[in-house]
Amino acid sequence: MLLVHSGYAFRLKNKLAYGKKQWYCTSRTKTGCQVDVTTVFHQLKTVVNRVRNKHNHPPPGFYRRNDGSFKIV
Repeated sequence: MLLVHSGYAFRLKNKLAYGKKQWYCTSRTKTGCQVDVTTVFHQLKTVVNRVRNKHNHPPPGFYRRNDGSFKIV
């Protein structure tokens, strides 16, 4: 599962209490990027609740597939 927020891609790391989810930057292992995002499900949609730290790299390239999912290139 992939989340795109502000041009950056995130992979699901943890499902937390009360429907929250924690996501790590997809460049975490490659660049050591420490950004993580927490989302919540609110009024029938997923909302970014918190962003911690700053990216140490430019946004990755990606495209949207026909099924609506994203692919990092």
